[in-house]
Amino acid sequence: MPGGGAYRGTIAVRPVAETVELEWDTTAGRYFGIGLEEQGAWYVACGEDGDGLGLAVIGRRGGVRWSPAPGRGTVGAACLVRVPAPSGELRWEAGSAAAGFPFTGLALEGAGEVRTAALAGGPVARGLALPTADGWAVAWYPRFDQTVILRYLPGREPGTWVALWALGGWSDPAVELLRPAG
Repeated sequence: MPGGGAYRGTIAVRPVAETVELEWDTTAGRYFGIGLEEQGAWYVACGEDGDGLGLAVIGRRGGVRWSPAPGRGTVGAACLVRVPAPSGELRWEAGSAAAGFPFTGLALEGAGEVRTAALAGGPVARGLALPTADGWAVAWYPRFDQTVILRYLPGREPGTWVALWALGGWSDPAVELLRPAG
């Protein structure tokens, strides 16, 4: 876990339209997530429940897919405009081509693999970001300290997955190996 500690549990995964929904039942509690596939990996936003939970995958050229948009299992698609920013900071604005996107703009703060996302004009002010093969995945939840973003990649052994995940307020991510139950 970010910050240390350990837990055990199970994850249930089910496709819902263009997304995937996940439910964790762990010794640390029960959690809900929504995910989008991006070039062989799953990027997932997680919180205590689905209320206010969201995920966006932004490409280098500004193309963005997000969920939910507006309901369960739906994915919105639009284009954000990259805005020049000092010292290499990554910043985008939602112009007229981004109708329906839940924020007017976003900026990724800090350096490293896990970044804080400053979110403007939407339901929350901060989220978390992880790099993708072609850009960034950004997750948000009403409580930043309970916001989680995960990246799932297939593991070396068949049927396993490697999860890299970050928790709001912690600068270092955690890495876990997941095995099939049974």
